[in-house]
Amino acid sequence: MLVDRSTRDLGVSLQRIFKNNGFDITVEQWMILLLLWKKNGRTQQEIANIIGKDKGTISPQIDGLEKRELIMRMQDQNDNIFWTQAQTLVAGGHTLEAEKYFREALRFNPFDSRLPVIAQELADLLENLGKPQEAALLREKVAQQP
Repeated sequence: MLVDRSTRDLGVSLQRIFKNNGFDITVEQWMILLLLWKKNGRTQQEIANIIGKDKGTISPQIDGLEKRELIMRMQDQNDNIFWTQAQTLVAGGHTLEAEKYFREALRFNPFDSRLPVIAQELADLLENLGKPQEAALLREKVAQQP
């Protein structure tokens, strides 16, 4: 409860600082810009996961940044629908079904640079499902990749 209140108070303070200095931006938009500045090309789902919000919740924030031409949204040519579905299922508590989608996501595009991230998320899920040996083998396999 104290952490929630502190987080809320920090957000209000930051918003006040932005407003007093002429920045027409929300705290969430600032966090999105910061994440994109640190690593360009993040997906909306990655941003949502890092911020701890639902993908649909940050969509209007991203739309606002795009309207003001602070960011440019690009369609991912390698959009891995299986990975997106797996993340959605995990967020909804459907971990057993999510495992199948993570496995499909790993097979979807063997040249996808995000495969180590997908594999790590699957390994974490396997740990949570009580399959530590499978998780360890997957992490080992990922570590051996060039």
